[in-house]
Amino acid sequence: MLRYEKPSNTSDAAKEKRASFGQTYFDRDAHICKPVMVATTANNVNVRCGNGKDFGAITQIAKSGTSYPWVTTVGDWHAIEITINKRKQVGWISGVYSKIV
Repeated sequence: MLRYEKPSNTSDAAKEKRASFGQTYFDRDAHICKPVMVATTANNVNVRCGNGKDFGAITQIAKSGTSYPWVTTVGDWHAIEITINKRKQVGWISGVYSKIV
C-alpha cells in the first residue's frame, strides 16, 4: 500500500480497513488450500486398481483411521494417492469402509 500503490489516504484507519479486507478473504478461503483426506473406517481395507470389487487389490490398509490424500470420488468409491514400493499411485477404496475427512 505504501510503496507500490501509494493511495492518497494512508492513514492508520485506511491501513486497518485494507487489512480487514485481506483477513476476510483469508478466513473465507483458507480451507481451499488444505488437502482433502480419506480415512479408513475399518481394519484391513483393500486398495484396488479401479472403482469396484471386480478390480484386483493392489495393497491393503491394515489400520482403521489411516488417512490418504483424496483424488476423486466415483459412485461409492474414493480414489486416493498412495505410495506402494516407493512409487506414488492412485488406488481406490470403497466408501463403505472409508470416509472423507
